[in-house]
Amino acid sequence: MNRIFASWRALARGRPAVACVPTTSFAPVRMLLNPTRLYATSVFRSPAPRITLGNLSPAPGAHKQRKRVGRGQGSGRGGTSTRGHKGQKARSGSGPRRGFEGGQTPLTRRFPKRGFRNFLSREYAPLNLERLQHWIDQGRIEVSEERAITGTDLLKSRAIHQLHDGVKILGDGAEYFHTAVNLIVSRASKSAIRAIEAAGGHVVCRHYNTLALRMLRKGVMRYKLAAPMREKDILYYSNWLKHRGFLAIPPEIRAMPAFSGSHLDAPEHLLIKRKPKKAKPAVPVDPEAVMDAAQATPPPPAVELESQPGIYS
Repeated sequence: MNRIFASWRALARGRPAVACVPTTSFAPVRMLLNPTRLYATSVFRSPAPRITLGNLSPAPGAHKQRKRVGRGQGSGRGGTSTRGHKGQKARSGSGPRRGFEGGQTPLTRRFPKRGFRNFLSREYAPLNLERLQHWIDQGRIEVSEERAITGTDLLKSRAIHQLHDGVKILGDGAEYFHTAVNLIVSRASKSAIRAIEAAGGHVVCRHYNTLALRMLRKGVMRYKLAAPMREKDILYYSNWLKHRGFLAIPPEIRAMPAFSGSHLDAPEHLLIKRKPKKAKPAVPVDPEAVMDAAQATPPPPAVELESQPGIYS
């Protein structure tokens, strides 16, 4: 009897029972002594501890020791440091450079090159007057005398799809354009300027750098816009008669509410100030005195031309 009780206690502790007592016959007793659920492994498992910050640890095999090479022969990775003997890949560096073909002429040099790309060139988003008038007629672009249409309005209305390096107004469809609008763009053709001003509107060309184009794309002018730096741009935007540049904008255009915003701010040293022309005093002219002076002056004597031999004489 004592041996049976000893087997029960061993089973309750999770130890193997005495050899003379079959362990399978005491399964009900095992359930009575320890009501913990039995698993297929028939091994008693203690309930999992509560997960806290103190017992968190990575899963087994999640972290692996890195390979440390070149630390002597005792490390097992000394000498050649797992690179093998000699050869290009055994040297320092990452092997041959990209595109290297063993010394022969690489493919990138065998192909001929045609033309070039000017890194100073700029790509403008074109907008014809016919398309602009169609957008205005459909109500996609709001026309107001107190606010000029900028690249932000054109981009939001999908009249243009990208700003690129600015917006350029072209004169296609000028015969259909009849709305008085105020525009602030990067460039404008001569035919477009004539058509816009014939309809009663005004256009001013303004320089935009990369940061200004980014703000123009978002529609938020947080900073003061930069002035042109290249001589070519300064000369272009200083010409009002041909290009309607903002550096030479007349005072009467500048005083308009549509062109009084921060879009047209520029440094004082770049602005072209026009001096008012002084009116010459009118001199009274006596027609009788002019006639008397003309009659008093004798006509110049006639000069006889000497006869010269002809080319073929």
